[in-house]
Amino acid sequence: MQHSIQDIATLAKGKAVEDKCHAIELLYANFNEFDDNEYKIAKEIILHLSKDKETIIRKKLSEIFKKEPLFPHEVAVALANDGLDVAIPMLQFSTSIKDEEIIAILHYKYEIERQLSVASREIIGSKLTKFLYFLNDPEIIKTMVKNHGAELSELTLHRLLDDFPHDEEIILALTEKTALPIVIASRLIALAPLDAKKTMMGKYNIPAIILFKALRHTALADKIEIRDETQREEDAFDIIQNLKEEGKLKFSTIIGALCIGDLVFFETAIAILAEVPLANARRLIRDKGGMEARALYRATKLPESTYKAITIITKIAYEELDRGVIYIKEFQQKLLDKIMAEEYDKNIEQMPHFISILEKNLKQNRKK
Repeated sequence: MQHSIQDIATLAKGKAVEDKCHAIELLYANFNEFDDNEYKIAKEIILHLSKDKETIIRKKLSEIFKKEPLFPHEVAVALANDGLDVAIPMLQFSTSIKDEEIIAILHYKYEIERQLSVASREIIGSKLTKFLYFLNDPEIIKTMVKNHGAELSELTLHRLLDDFPHDEEIILALTEKTALPIVIASRLIALAPLDAKKTMMGKYNIPAIILFKALRHTALADKIEIRDETQREEDAFDIIQNLKEEGKLKFSTIIGALCIGDLVFFETAIAILAEVPLANARRLIRDKGGMEARALYRATKLPESTYKAITIITKIAYEELDRGVIYIKEFQQKLLDKIMAEEYDKNIEQMPHFISILEKNLKQNRKK
């Protein structure tokens, strides 16, 4: 060390601003080389400089030592309470300051610049993100959500989705988060743009019912759309193809779609599995049990034992949906009633399995 700690102390106690700034630079350059006695003196020098009347000195101290983990805690807190020019480096970068102390500072310091610097910290705990959220400033919230180091509690995530369901910037930022709770991922996928939906499907095991709602571009989607737009068919094709490629296009998902009247999903899945154009698959499926329809089903390699049950359910579904827009639970009840009235449960193989799906769904609907 070319300059002793005593030399640095002499510079720090001088009157010239240049000398004090040079003292700060020397302190930082040698900070991790001081022995215990020198470190004690260095802390006294830092405390002295942190109280300097010249803002430029305090700012220099804050800027240079903002990322130093061994920087004296009490000085870091004092600088974070200082004017904006001095406070922002410490608020944004210092690990010496605890989240609770930052919350206490922001309770009394209302400047947006101070709040934004905190929202940009490398690591932000859930208590601090909750506090920042309740500042109710869109710029702060977006900065925090885009920050990969911000820990968002499940409650805060729910509030974000409640308050900003149509803010694409926030929704996209949330889709990039890792290890979201499945209930949050399920809500988010219904709100996200198509490309983000496909990305999330690769990251999470999304429940089938949420997948169908996502394809309707709404978080609620309790109604069945009878007149399906071309755009929804294209979106469904992209998403289902993606599921197939990732090995996630399960038989349970396909029949789950059929049992809630999502014929766009069902028909598209059959077309993709059979490797035929969607228009051809739709025509053959509506053939109501003809030989070509059976050949199409065999090409999908789905269980042969379910063919008759699926044919009957598909026939009933088209009949019901041709009447207009109805609620999913209404469709399920009518489907179940017709199956039971015709006693298909007694003479059609695998029909009891479909009945159990319908009954389970209706039971869950009654609990809502």
